[in-house]
Amino acid sequence: MNQLRVSFFKRRSVLYVLSSLAGALTGAALVWQYGRLASSAEERSSWYGKAVAAEVADLRWLDLEELALRTGGGSPCPSPIDSDSALALLTRELGRAPQEDESDRFRSALESFVLCSLDDVERIFADAGRMAAIDAVCRAYLRRAPGPVERLRYGHWLQSGMTIEAVSRDLMASPAYRKLARDTER
Repeated sequence: MNQLRVSFFKRRSVLYVLSSLAGALTGAALVWQYGRLASSAEERSSWYGKAVAAEVADLRWLDLEELALRTGGGSPCPSPIDSDSALALLTRELGRAPQEDESDRFRSALESFVLCSLDDVERIFADAGRMAAIDAVCRAYLRRAPGPVERLRYGHWLQSGMTIEAVSRDLMASPAYRKLARDTER
């Protein structure tokens, strides 16, 4: 009877050892598979991000072509807005005196968007619904309020019949958004 008990306990001990070994091997295999899946998911995520960025860039170019068609391609103004009026408008929008580079960018934007009269610019800034949409999109993508040039650009886009999605794509293709996305990934 003692031999029977010893033999039973030996078999049981061997069974526990084998079960523990099988459990350890299964655990190691699961850890290895998890590592492979995580690596694969990271590679796919990176590839997907690059594919989306390329698609956004392509769509942005289509948006810019559509904008050119909607706005007449940008023939120059016969009499552009004078510098003093542009500076006064920018000062009002900023709520302070603009710096030199801000003033230059604003005047350049007025010329490039072919906004020939102060009334056209005033109408863009006065459209509260469009300005709120632009503000929301800029805050969502850039995590900041839009500046006067962005408000002017995207207000002009929306007034010309472009969609808020086009504005979003333009922001997603911007260097500011890409920098923010890179910084967020770190």
